[in-house]
Amino acid sequence: MTGKDLVHRKNKPRIRSAREYRICRIGLQRLARLARGLQALAFTVRPEVLAIAKRVSERRPTGILTNNAPLLEEALPIHFPELVDTFDPILFSFQFGHVKPERAIFEAVQAHLGVPASEILLLDDTAGHVAAASASGWDTIHYQSASQLRNSLASRSLIGEAV
Repeated sequence: MTGKDLVHRKNKPRIRSAREYRICRIGLQRLARLARGLQALAFTVRPEVLAIAKRVSERRPTGILTNNAPLLEEALPIHFPELVDTFDPILFSFQFGHVKPERAIFEAVQAHLGVPASEILLLDDTAGHVAAASASGWDTIHYQSASQLRNSLASRSLIGEAV
């Protein structure tokens, strides 16, 4: 049976044997692994920002809220274990049915965390996300550089003096 056979059967592929089933299963597993890897390529970890986040996590809980696709949720432990070790919780907007900058995402995340909006700090490199979070009562930092981030966090006493 070829791929062409599967496609031309009125979109009703038939697997006739255990061997064909194993081949399909292995192919789907490889395709899923490839898709997770491709999704990971779209995600960038800035080492200097991760180091700053680790410093903050010594004083306060740190988490991630991302609009990335569900595939990244699967890819994080495989491709970015350092993020999983540093951030808890890691929240995906699809889990809440809303995306940044919709006000509803910030309200849903606040309810999920169970803390007042004023106790949540959003660090984001997208100005619209920062403005929306701020309008929802969250503290915000519009990320532009590691040095600016260190200074902003130091002014909030979330890390020691900026270097």
